[in-house]
Amino acid sequence: MDPSTFAICATAYLRKAWGEPGLEATDARRIIGGASRHTWSVDAKWNDIDGKPQLRELIFRLDPPASLLESNRGTEYAMYRALYGLPGIPLPEPLLLEDDNAAFGMPFFVMERLGGVAWPQELLTPAFTGRREPVVRQMYQVLGSIAAVDIETVGLDGVLRTPAHDDAWAVELERWERTLRDHDLGPMPITQAVIRELRRHPPPQVPYPGIVHGDFRVGNVLFSPAGVTGVLDWELTHLGDPHEDIAWSMARNWRSGTTPELIGGALHPAEVIAEWESTSGMHAEPESLRWWQLFSHVKANAIWATAAHEFSTGRTSELMFGTMGWLNIGSQEKWALEDLGVLTE
Repeated sequence: MDPSTFAICATAYLRKAWGEPGLEATDARRIIGGASRHTWSVDAKWNDIDGKPQLRELIFRLDPPASLLESNRGTEYAMYRALYGLPGIPLPEPLLLEDDNAAFGMPFFVMERLGGVAWPQELLTPAFTGRREPVVRQMYQVLGSIAAVDIETVGLDGVLRTPAHDDAWAVELERWERTLRDHDLGPMPITQAVIRELRRHPPPQVPYPGIVHGDFRVGNVLFSPAGVTGVLDWELTHLGDPHEDIAWSMARNWRSGTTPELIGGALHPAEVIAEWESTSGMHAEPESLRWWQLFSHVKANAIWATAAHEFSTGRTSELMFGTMGWLNIGSQEKWALEDLGVLTE
């Protein structure tokens, strides 16, 4: 869909949804980067009953025919609603959830557009000289605040499945093993070896299930030199072991090639963990982190396999799906061997 068509469709939808017949959606543009949903930015403008100009800066998140991740739009929207306004967790305001395909040919939700950028390489630009470390520290303080949320207080115990204390790990391992089977690309012997290792040596039990963002990393956090402005992309959220988020966010997939030893080009893993502990009220267990570090290779390869499968079967013609899938699988298995101690760099 081209920007002018999107703006026309958004105008018609918002006029009806908000009861503003004079509303106009302008400056529509597709935001490239996310592969799980199509993301569009628009400005909604109208005059109120007193003739005063009004402006809402909006993001539309649409479900595409093919996706890098299998996720529930309603669950993601519920997360924004449950956590919006909580101290220490900056989020865009959720505004509308639409299950009907009429407006754009696919369901979607609408939320506030926040300032800042999510592009990881931006942290390495001169604009962040002297600010990179504070921004990354705040990022992990936010992650700790997410882990500290009482799920009953915010009503998430009725939205997300609550796993037993001793099988949070098994639920996630089975989920991503099933994803690999459903998007089979042929033998992945190293990934299968990692799965066997994970089953043989489960992680320590979690005291209680907490919120796991599921894809927390530089790239899914909005930031500016002033600090973190928002946490995005909650499509993989679930209840489980918060160690999963720390390990996933520190994976080599998301590190800069120029500073591979640092998270966000700024902090060593021990510093990241200390920031998370400062707001989560939890102690990061080394055994748990190692288990979830190995698990991250299974999860990542399941995502890469999904992308390649969607492209190879013709469900999407977006080249990003093919290149992302096929090019990343080999690197992921090499890193898995290194983390298993079988291969040294």
